[in-house]
Amino acid sequence: MFRFVIEDARKFKHAIDAIVNLIDEGTMEMDAEGITLKAMDPSQISMVCFSMPKSAFVEYEVANPERVGLNFENLSKILARARSDEKLEIYREENKVMVKFSSGKKRRAFKLPVLEMPASISREPKVEPDVVIKMLGANFKNQLKDAALVSTHVSLNATEDGFKIDVKGDSTDLVSEQEKDSEEIIEMTVKAESKATFPLQYLDDITKACPDASPLALNLKTNAPVKVEYDVEGAKLVYYLAPRIESD
Repeated sequence: MFRFVIEDARKFKHAIDAIVNLIDEGTMEMDAEGITLKAMDPSQISMVCFSMPKSAFVEYEVANPERVGLNFENLSKILARARSDEKLEIYREENKVMVKFSSGKKRRAFKLPVLEMPASISREPKVEPDVVIKMLGANFKNQLKDAALVSTHVSLNATEDGFKIDVKGDSTDLVSEQEKDSEEIIEMTVKAESKATFPLQYLDDITKACPDASPLALNLKTNAPVKVEYDVEGAKLVYYLAPRIESD
């Protein structure tokens, strides 16, 4: 059995939404160190890895390691009902997960069914990136908004000179460039030039939960999955997205 408490329920919702942006259901694993989740999206081209350490909770109790299948979309809808003065408590009661809000002498409790889910993914893709770029979430998300005006796919390019987004549409093209030493780039390491093309909608879903003022890391390698990393309300998010391989 498990039980954990968070002082601000709305902050936990922000973290859970980072999962919901990619999958509806998944298996959350809990142990003495914290909670984790690894899951592929239904199309099997993207993966989310979520982790939240016990230090993120004001109370955290896990008797033994446990796996719980949940509908995270429903959990997010419940968490959206949290009020600013309410504390959140989540615990298991037989085949239900209890989601309890409390403030003073007031309490509300929702019951979510525990789902039978296939075994969770144990391994992340092993890709040694040639380029690592760190920038603010707002910077990358704004570039994706520009790209959305042009096409459904976006090419991410990185060289010793900087980072470039290249988008080709039916009637319009876009080239968005940022030099390596520009104020938009927090840090950039380049071992070799990298270029890969990805579906824009997935990049948008993956980065949607990243706070505008928080760092976002892109790990790139030519025609290899991109690895996207950022933190949300004490949780660490790592995503992988397969590229579209373009023939010459």
